[in-house]
Amino acid sequence: MTPGAAALAADGYRFVVPVESENGDFDAQGHLNNASTVRLFNDVRIAYVRGEVGEEWAEILRADRLVVAARET
Repeated sequence: MTPGAAALAADGYRFVVPVESENGDFDAQGHLNNASTVRLFNDVRIAYVRGEVGEEWAEILRADRLVVAARET
C-alpha cells in the first residue's frame, strides 16, 4: 500500500484503490483533462464493484440486460 493510500485508510476510508495517470492525461499547463477524469473515476467504480459489491452483481446486470445510470442533480 502506498503512503497516500495508507493515510486514507488510517483516516477511516473503507475502500482505497490507487489509480494510474498517464502523461497524456494532462494538458500543457499540467491540469488533468476532463476525459481522463471520467476514465479514472470509471476505473475506480469498476474496482469498487468488483472488490466490494462482487462480480455476481455484474453477472446479474448482464443476464437481465440491465444498465445502471447515475447522475448528479
